[in-house]
Amino acid sequence: MEHQHEKRRILLKAFDATVTPMTASELLSQFDPLLNGVTPIFLAGHNLHSLYMLQVHPRFREFYERCALTVIDGAPVLRLANYYLRRAHARKRLRSEHRIGSVDWIASLGEASKVQVIAIVGASRGSNTEAVRRLQKALPNSRVWGFAGEGWTPEQGEAALRALSDDPPDLTLVGLGMPLQEQFLLDNESLLPPGIYATVGGAIDQISGAQAMAPRWLGALHIEWLWRLMHAPRRLGRRYLLEPFELMYLVAKKSRFIE
Repeated sequence: MEHQHEKRRILLKAFDATVTPMTASELLSQFDPLLNGVTPIFLAGHNLHSLYMLQVHPRFREFYERCALTVIDGAPVLRLANYYLRRAHARKRLRSEHRIGSVDWIASLGEASKVQVIAIVGASRGSNTEAVRRLQKALPNSRVWGFAGEGWTPEQGEAALRALSDDPPDLTLVGLGMPLQEQFLLDNESLLPPGIYATVGGAIDQISGAQAMAPRWLGALHIEWLWRLMHAPRRLGRRYLLEPFELMYLVAKKSRFIE
């Protein structure tokens, strides 16, 4: 049976990437039917950083090819998706609500009735503990537990797998950063219990309050990245100031616009 999200896939041809644009509510409406499966289900989002990683890391690309859903997590990707819709002469256009970061849909998790057990994997011990506390308070009908990811080692990965097997979650939020979180899930796909596994990057720190979120009104102006850059220039300088140009170069080279 074809899932509704299969009809929504948009190919970003120059980047050899696909997205399944949805609003937060549309995404969460997919959770209950997906949880009827007997295998792990991967959920990810695409922004410029992930499109760049897709070009330079074969294993990262392999993970995205395994994803059941890849939502739009970035204004440039939203514009790219609309560009390809215009190229295809599609009448429908995506709106700002089709751009959803992890925190956006996590905030509405109560809409997914079958998500009864949630695991949070990643972030420092303190941030993980606080994220568990806050999410548990927001979702009193679910049970939330955590596994910290600070200083991640292969031994921690094995311990996390044991924890997931001992107390299988319906939804696991994996925030280990790119490409570690994708590699962890891909390498251990056969060992993971059934459920939805969402790569959420720094969302755990945002949920816990360890990392401040950009003011929401900046999202409408598509300049959230500038706010993040100002608050973490060392960590994000290369990602926001250099990677977009490297991505353009790689795509142009692949398209043979340059030799």
